[in-house]
Amino acid sequence: MNGDFASLSRSDLAEFRKALLSVYPNKKDLILLLKDEFSFIASEKFNTEQGSEYLTDEIIDEFKARGELLELIATVKKKRGENYELSKFCSRVSSTAGYLERPEIRDFFHKNSKIVNPDQFGKTLLKCERQVGSIQIRKKNGDTEIGTGFLVGPRVLLTNYHVVECIIDRKNRQKSTEKDWADPSDFACQFDYFVTPKSRTIRDAVKCRLIEHDDWCLLHSKDSYVDKHPTDDTHLPKPNELDFALLVLDREVGKGTISTNEKAHQRGWIKIPNIPRDFEKGDPVMILQCPEGAPLNFMISMLGIKGLNSQSTRLYYYAKTNYGSSGSPCFDINWNLIALHSARDEEANYAEDKIGIPITAVWNAIKGKDIDVENITIKPSGKKKG
Repeated sequence: MNGDFASLSRSDLAEFRKALLSVYPNKKDLILLLKDEFSFIASEKFNTEQGSEYLTDEIIDEFKARGELLELIATVKKKRGENYELSKFCSRVSSTAGYLERPEIRDFFHKNSKIVNPDQFGKTLLKCERQVGSIQIRKKNGDTEIGTGFLVGPRVLLTNYHVVECIIDRKNRQKSTEKDWADPSDFACQFDYFVTPKSRTIRDAVKCRLIEHDDWCLLHSKDSYVDKHPTDDTHLPKPNELDFALLVLDREVGKGTISTNEKAHQRGWIKIPNIPRDFEKGDPVMILQCPEGAPLNFMISMLGIKGLNSQSTRLYYYAKTNYGSSGSPCFDINWNLIALHSARDEEANYAEDKIGIPITAVWNAIKGKDIDVENITIKPSGKKKG
């Protein structure tokens, strides 16, 4: 057919080969696909006694020679569109070549395309990046726990429980000889920790610590067994296993003034929405994060959302994150806060499968304790007032 993938480069074909093997690692499934969708009797055309890699190469060569490679790609995409490697390949090649003259193929490749206001998008990004910080906790054994957190009030930081567990659970951990714990004074969070666009140097960061007070943690909810075993259908997160912590910083950094090329303005904070956000499978996900303790970076996944668990206490999505990204804010394409990034899906097939805590679940937990994160006053007596 005209306009198919015959002009794909060698590296493109290698990428599709990798994707096809990822989708059909078992050659029996691939043989069944050929029979059901293309009326191919594989044993009549290919050496089916060989391994999956050999058979995959033969199939790609055959469809390329027939001028039907586009049909093969589109059919596999329709059957197994959730596969990360395949979606990544299709998204890339469809944006760089004129292969999409057929409406049904355009639907496969571009169903997640979104239109945004570039001016508003850029302004919101510049605002939000000042409200996200890099967390470092120096433990008594000399190790450093790292993570990400973001302001949800003038002096209140939201992150994952497992990031600060070594402080919150220090009394229990002190019983261990490994010294895998830390004091509140060992905590630090750096804002404005990113590379400047012109000089390409790391700007001077604003460092905050936890308030010297018994109530430095307003509220926390532990993580769950499910976060490391998400495919275990016999377990579900308990209502109090939302893997978050609300921390009180030593100053109202959110009310501080920051200067830009245009004017000085208040840093501000990311408001926790008090109404559920609607999203659909495949909606893009954006994350501001400090992976591996590095300066802040911005990740956008157009493969996006996979779905919620049955309790709406975990959100599953595709994203590029790393150790240290835990506690990052997750947004939709319009900069609505939708989740607290928590972890990689350890039992998924791909490193890009991730887990977050829906922000609605976090909001409900905070609301249930009658805490106003935007108006926290600490009493000298050691009691907190929300």
